[in-house]
Amino acid sequence: MGQNSDIQKQINEIIKPFLDSDKETVKRDFLKMQDETRPEEIQAINDFMSDYYRDITSTQLRNLFNELKKAELSNLLLKKAKLAYITGRTNKDKIGMLAFLHLLDLLIDKVFKDTEIQIEGLITFLEASLSYHKYYEKLNPKSKQK
Repeated sequence: MGQNSDIQKQINEIIKPFLDSDKETVKRDFLKMQDETRPEEIQAINDFMSDYYRDITSTQLRNLFNELKKAELSNLLLKKAKLAYITGRTNKDKIGMLAFLHLLDLLIDKVFKDTEIQIEGLITFLEASLSYHKYYEKLNPKSKQK
C-alpha cells in the first residue's frame, strides 16, 4: 500500500498545474481550449511533455487520442474503464504516463459533470499534448523511450 500511495503523491504533484485550487478537479480552461486558448494552458502542457515525454510512447498517445476522438458522451464512462485498464498495465516506473492517464481521467470527469463543456475540449487538449510530445521526441532523438 505504501508504494501505491507514494506513486499517487508523485502523480498529484506532477498534475498540480492542471488542477483547481481544491486540488481534486481539473481547471475548466483546459477543456475550453477549442474556444479560447490562454498561454497558461499551453505552457502547462508544454512543461508536462518536456519533463515526461520519455514515459509516454507515440503509439500510446496516438491510441488514446484515437480512442477518445470517437467518444460520445453516452460512452465516455466506458472510455474511463479503458483508461483504468491501461493504467493497470502501465509500468509503475513510467510516472509520466501514469500522471497523464490520471489527468485524462479527471478531464473526462469534468466533461461529464459540466454540461457546458464539450468533448471537443478534451480532443483539443489531446491534440496539444500530441504536438508537444512529437516536438520533444524529435528534439531529443538519442534519448528514446526505454
